[in-house]
Parts: sequence; C-alpha cells; structure tokens
Amino acid sequence: QTKQTSHTAGPWRVEQHANRKFPACTEFEIWNQNTHITTVHEHVNDIQIDVSNARLIAAAPELLEALMLATRYLYKMEADGAETAVPVSNAIRVCDAVINKATGGAA
Repeated sequence: QTKQTSHTAGPWRVEQHANRKFPACTEFEIWNQNTHITTVHEHVNDIQIDVSNARLIAAAPELLEALMLATRYLYKMEADGAETAVPVSNAIRVCDAVINKATGGAA
C-alpha cells in the first residue's frame, strides 16, 4: 500500500531568531530550501517546548517517509505469516492511522 503525499518536500530545517514585532520573544521558522513552511511562536515562556515543537515539525517529512517504509515491510511480514510478539496487524493498524492522518486519507 503506497500513499502519495502532497506536502512541501523535505528536508525541513529550523531557524531560530527574535520575533520581528516583539524582539524579546523568540520564534522558530520551519523552512525547506527556500519555502517558509510555518512559524512556532513562544509558548508560555518555555523555550524547551518551542524547540521541541519546532524540531518535531521539521522532522515531519522524514518521519512520514520512515513510517511509510516500515509499513510496507509490515504488510510483507503479514503476507508471509510472520509470528511476532506484537501482532503485525496491530502495528499495521497504528501505522496506517498515522499515515492517513498525515496524508489526509481515510482513518
């Protein structure tokens, strides 16, 4: 099962700088090569939450790609009748739900 994605191509990167309107505040812009994706603004004065959110958003294209690759292998394992500690069908269900959420597919 292969899904097509229509998000801005990765990899994405994080750029940290002072907010243009409020220089005392930090913001994190997410970019690919030359396209601004989004901005994470200061969250309740907790810079670690901001950094973590920005890194997670920037990793999104690679996380989706890795999950889609892993799911292809899980489908093969299921088709081959692989015995695992966690049923392969459960892992597939969880992976498919996340891929569908990320790609806008049916959950």
